[in-house]
Amino acid sequence: MPQSGYLVVVIVKVSDRDYTSQKMNRLLPLQRELLNITISFSLYGFASSLVGVFIPLIILQTGAPLAVVAGFYAAYAIIKLVINYPAVMVIRRFGVHVGLACGFLAGALQILATLLYSHSHSLIYLALGAVALALSNAFLWSSQHIYISKMMNRTSKSSSMATMEIMRQVISVAAPLFGGVIATAFGVNWILVVALIIAVTALFPLRGLAALHRVATANEVTPRVKYNLKGAPFRDVVANFSFGIDTSVGVFLWPIYLAVAISTYRGIGTISAISAGAAIVTVWIAGHRGDKGHDRQVLRQGIFGSSAINVLRLFAVTPLNITLLSAGYRATLAYFQNAWTSTYYMHAGERGINYVMSMEIAGDVSGVFLWGLVFVLSLTVTSGVLFNVCFVLAAVVAWGCLLITKQSVRLTD
Repeated sequence: MPQSGYLVVVIVKVSDRDYTSQKMNRLLPLQRELLNITISFSLYGFASSLVGVFIPLIILQTGAPLAVVAGFYAAYAIIKLVINYPAVMVIRRFGVHVGLACGFLAGALQILATLLYSHSHSLIYLALGAVALALSNAFLWSSQHIYISKMMNRTSKSSSMATMEIMRQVISVAAPLFGGVIATAFGVNWILVVALIIAVTALFPLRGLAALHRVATANEVTPRVKYNLKGAPFRDVVANFSFGIDTSVGVFLWPIYLAVAISTYRGIGTISAISAGAAIVTVWIAGHRGDKGHDRQVLRQGIFGSSAINVLRLFAVTPLNITLLSAGYRATLAYFQNAWTSTYYMHAGERGINYVMSMEIAGDVSGVFLWGLVFVLSLTVTSGVLFNVCFVLAAVVAWGCLLITKQSVRLTD
């Protein structure tokens, strides 16, 4: 069983420095078992944030039409649906540390493919980037879900999730600004080179995860992994499909909108940094509310905010409006995602690896549906109509996230 701990160890002799550490413990509690994985994901998140928000702009500035951007993400979604099962089997056979390493290396390959595409404008490298991105997320998400669901302490689950997210968001504030400045001053190639180096450094904190995971699962009989939707209750499957649509529109489609509406590296980087800053406050509030048993209220309030912002996106026409809506969405997403992830990991810990498998399939199907729709719309309607259809879709579908089983209910077959 995971031990309850905090980010900084408190020693008996209290000095001014120790008092500061104790205050940090209360403000940002984090289980010791989650520290290394948080550092790794923060490093990789910095590299990913340097590149990810700019991918649509990189593609469009090569002269490619919007359909190529949509095709990139559609290909990514289809490939991830196919490779998710083999990725889980690798993780089960060799351990979560190997799965995370594979994810980070695939992420580095995706950055390299983007660099090669920006030089050559060859769709071969863009296709390679889609494959690498699918491999990266298949390994990273499944490894993270399996590891955290086993290690998470129920009494501090929400605040630990909040601390992990705050560390990532702090990185997300700096990375787009840093990337925007580099791209403007030295060119996009330097963003990709820096991101590639940082992505590789995310491998180093993974040492020790294997031993921790072995201890947590020493007496556990792991069931055969089944590639179907029966590992989770039907309502959870529908909820994760809805969650996938809402977050894909907000996290992946919105940068495409920014590439069309803003079309500068510095502008997109500034908006992304401001948005990440807004998320830090709300996720801290959500974490402390969740530990007090208010997860369902947090989920409901966050979904209401996310749905409302997607409606308001229909009227985003000025840089100020776009910035405010970007910040508002990231804040509400961070708020309800805290309750969502703590609920997800609670259920995954109870139900096991097949719950993760079924929920990943549901998320992948939502990606195939959304990006297939975006690709078709990019060939048949104007970009304005395309974005508005997707914003309305997200506003409606977001409410399906409430179908996820409550944490107070123990799942049974």
